[in-house]
Order: sequence, then C-alpha cells, then structure tokens
Amino acid sequence: MYLDNEKISKKKELIRKVKQLYSNGTPIREIAREVAVSRNTVKKYIKIDDIENIRYNNKPTPIYFYKDLIINLLVQKKSYKNILIELRNHGVQYSYSSIAKLAGQLKKEGLPKEFKDKPYIFTRYNLIKIFWNHYNTTSEVYSILASIVDNCPLLDEVFMSIATLREVLDSKNQEILGAWIDYNSNSQIKEIKSFINGVCKDYTSVANAVIYSESNGILEGNVNRLKYIKRSMFGRAGFNLLRNKVLANI
Repeated sequence: MYLDNEKISKKKELIRKVKQLYSNGTPIREIAREVAVSRNTVKKYIKIDDIENIRYNNKPTPIYFYKDLIINLLVQKKSYKNILIELRNHGVQYSYSSIAKLAGQLKKEGLPKEFKDKPYIFTRYNLIKIFWNHYNTTSEVYSILASIVDNCPLLDEVFMSIATLREVLDSKNQEILGAWIDYNSNSQIKEIKSFINGVCKDYTSVANAVIYSESNGILEGNVNRLKYIKRSMFGRAGFNLLRNKVLANI
C-alpha cells in the first residue's frame, strides 16, 4: 500500500523523534521500545540527514486497485481466506499475508460511508450472537431476523431455545431452569435434544451455576498455571524444584 501525505507527515515526525532521543543520549534499545519499531529501523532513521527530501514509494501496488472489492467483502463478513479466493478469481496473484495486511488496515481505518449502508449479512455466527443478545438488537436487524425466522420453523425453535436459556441464566431461578428443560426435552432438533440430555446428566452442577455467581475459575486458573510450570521444566528437574516454583507464586 502506498503512503498518503498524512502518513508521510507522521513518518517524518517519527524520524525526528528518534533522532532527538538519540541526540539526548537515549540508548537504541530504549528508543525502539518507546516508538515501537525495531532496532534496525531506529539505526536507519538515525542515519537519515535530510528528512524533508526522503523519497517514498508513493506508487500504489496493483492490489490497492481492488480496495473497493475488499471493503465490500469485509462488509459481507468474509474471512481473509475467502477474500483471497475472490481476488484470485479476479486474477490477483498475491499472497495471503499481503491481502490480510491490506484488509486489516482497511478495517482499522474504518469503512467508507458509501459501504456502511450495505445489506446486513446473516452468518451462522451472527445469528447465534443475535439470538443470545436479542435485547440489544437494532430494530432494523430484528425486523429482518423476524421475517427469516417466520419462514423457517426450525430456526424459530432455535431462537426460542437460546433466548429462553438467556432468561434462565439472568433470572438465577432453578424452577425456570426446570421449565426450560421440560420445554426443550421434546425438541425436534437433535442437537438441542442432545444438549438437554447432557444438562440432565449433570443437573446439580448446572443448577448451581444458574443459582450462584461463584465459579471454579480460580481453581482452574491455578491448575493451568501448575501445568505450565510442570511442562516448562519437564525432564530437567525434580519434585523439589517443582514444589518451590509453585509455592513461590502463591
């Protein structure tokens, strides 16, 4: 991607800052850490004498001419891999990393206004997210979702199952949990029925998770820390050192 005037100005300011820090006696390692560039880049900037007349590659690469297409694909929630496939269908033979870099920068800069009014694309992930947070869904998206659900009875059942599960967790009421299990136990969707069977097998734990706000997160975190310590010293030390390393962080 080529550099516009704003980016060139920012780069010049960065070079001036590096040179100023170096002239003040700041070590190269600390300069690299402060300005978030590599030490080799810092050394290169220090050697620059005429900042104003630096030559930049201000010529856009061929991939940049497909910016609008990439933005359109990003609006459609396409993955970088799918964007790569689409661009190669247009004859753009660039690597995944090049396309991911450009797409990531476009996302960081924000989508132009003309692309913000594109139709909302419902993916599987988006549907589940909307089902779970249906209270916070915009009226426009909710109306589109309602028309989709009306035309798909199975999707309507999935929506009711997820939405009511959210109500169970928010209410912290064990009786509502029992009613939710009874309601979904006769579901025609095998995945929901399998999930209900799993909840029934471990009902006590699920009920406690609904009623109480406490969890075993602290315990699981310490178990994960212990496993990390054990694996990092595996085959190189004995139990005494393992014991000391575990106790040292408590």
